[in-house]
Amino acid sequence: MTIKPTVRIADGKLVVKDRTILTNVPDNVIDTSGASAGLVEGVFLGTVFDHENSRHVVSLGMLLEVRFLACFRFKLWWMAQKMGDKGRDIPLETQFLLVETKDGSNLESDINGNEDNNVVYTVFLPLVEGPFKACLQGNDHDELELCLESGDIDTVGSTFAHSVYISSGTDPNATIYEAITAVKLHLGTFRLRQEKKLPGFVDYFGWCTWDAFYQEVTQEGVEAGLESLTAGGTPPKFVIIDDGWQSVAGDYEKNEQQQQQQQQARTEIRLCLACDNRLLGRSPSRGERNGGLRIENAVSKAVQGSFRE
Repeated sequence: MTIKPTVRIADGKLVVKDRTILTNVPDNVIDTSGASAGLVEGVFLGTVFDHENSRHVVSLGMLLEVRFLACFRFKLWWMAQKMGDKGRDIPLETQFLLVETKDGSNLESDINGNEDNNVVYTVFLPLVEGPFKACLQGNDHDELELCLESGDIDTVGSTFAHSVYISSGTDPNATIYEAITAVKLHLGTFRLRQEKKLPGFVDYFGWCTWDAFYQEVTQEGVEAGLESLTAGGTPPKFVIIDDGWQSVAGDYEKNEQQQQQQQQARTEIRLCLACDNRLLGRSPSRGERNGGLRIENAVSKAVQGSFRE
């Protein structure tokens, strides 16, 4: 008796627990068992191209009639989530994909035929392979695509064996945890959260001013926020004064021509010391306020505990 792998490519299909997840899988998409690293339940997907390049995009197959949750990078430093039911709904720069399927084999049903136990969740985790990073995306043909790029035109490649890790299970939380654990064992470059020692401040309630004031941070605003939180019985143990990405140059009103002239210099000069910033730094005269914007007094009050209950 031959035991079929839980996740496999067969007859141009990506099959997970006898459910077809992807159809029309190209011949140059290859699967590699994770068993050599102790990852019995999952596989790695890779691909082979006929030329070297610093960026490759290949279809992994057509994705239809499923539900998915995608986490994608929509800015350089931010991620968001999106849900959908076909390939074209998957955003660019998808870093995590969870697919839910119900139809197919009843192997996962319990003895009472509980349909909830017949749901299978499949996790797709794009990885870093050598100098290349992988991400997922959809196209107008409802195909799930794999994008591989090095970010350097001189760093090229054509053969990839471990670009995406795929595993599945009937419990989405356990499936995600097991997939991340498997990738940790494969890459050997990180630890799981529960394996790390958390800093003490994570047990404290804190306040970041960004959502309250964005770039319009003032001493009066910070003081009012601290007083309000304290009056409500939740005095913050720490405060993050955040008015965006800081540079040595001030955020003064400038006409368009001046902004263009100084744009390059601004991006190259980043704030290193608080004293260089017009909001945080000291005035020539210690008690002087800069147009009502300086928040040195509010910081001093917070440090001294003036806002405590």
